[in-house]
Amino acid sequence: MGVRARQVIADPDNDRFFSLACVWEMQIKTDLGKLSLRKPLRDIVLEQSQNRMAILAIRLDHILKLGQLPLHHSDRFDRLLIAQALNENFAVVSKDEAFRAYGVTVIYD
Repeated sequence: MGVRARQVIADPDNDRFFSLACVWEMQIKTDLGKLSLRKPLRDIVLEQSQNRMAILAIRLDHILKLGQLPLHHSDRFDRLLIAQALNENFAVVSKDEAFRAYGVTVIYD
C-alpha cells in the first residue's frame, strides 16, 4: 500500500469501509491455501472495527449494478467492489489499474 493510501486511511475525518466481499474472498483463498494470514480472519475483521472501519454489507443494489458494468475486469470479487464503490460513491484502495476503467476513484500511491 502506498503512502497516499495510508494517509487517507489514517485520516480520522474520512469514513472507512471494509467490504464483506473482501472478507468473503479472503476466506475462500485461505481455505484453498492461496492466502496465508498472520492471524485468524475473525481477528482481522474485529481489528478493522476497532480501527473505526465499518463493514460494508453486500446489498441487492450492489449485485444488480454488476449487470450494468462493462467487462474490463474478470475478477468477480473486484467487480463487486467496483459496483459497491460506484453505488456508494466511494474511492477504493487498490493497486489494480483495471478499476480506473470503470470511473472509480482509486487510491494507492
